[in-house]
Amino acid sequence: MLVRETQTHRDTDRQTRLNIMALQVCNRANIGVNGEFSSWFEVLSGIPQGSILGPLLCLIYINDLPELCASQDVGSKIYLYADDTKIYKVINQITDQLDLQTIMNTVNTWSDEWLLQLNIDKCKVVSYCVKTPLDAEYHIVDGNMSYNLELHTEP
Repeated sequence: MLVRETQTHRDTDRQTRLNIMALQVCNRANIGVNGEFSSWFEVLSGIPQGSILGPLLCLIYINDLPELCASQDVGSKIYLYADDTKIYKVINQITDQLDLQTIMNTVNTWSDEWLLQLNIDKCKVVSYCVKTPLDAEYHIVDGNMSYNLELHTEP
């Protein structure tokens, strides 16, 4: 039924198709803390966690991100695993650093557009190098705030 329903709506945008699929999986939720539960409320966006179809819905939801990043910089690679994203780029010069920041900005904008909030505390930069790394600062903008990302250097 899920496949038939999404094929019926082939001409609609991705968000509409995902909304149709999510409605069929779960469009209501409640929150429990210490055995106390809230009343049920409507879920307007996102993917239900703990569902059987959740991982598939997540893959469909983020499917265009690698292509979007590749269109910005062919030298950058993006790896996706569930809700974890890694961006990889060889940095030889300052322009490479600027390209990486551009990709990070693209991911941040995409995330905002699709209502997927980045966890700034989990965003890190790791540098693996044989030589002395180039001095670099990368950042993510969230609303009116700009956050510098912590740089880890590995030999």
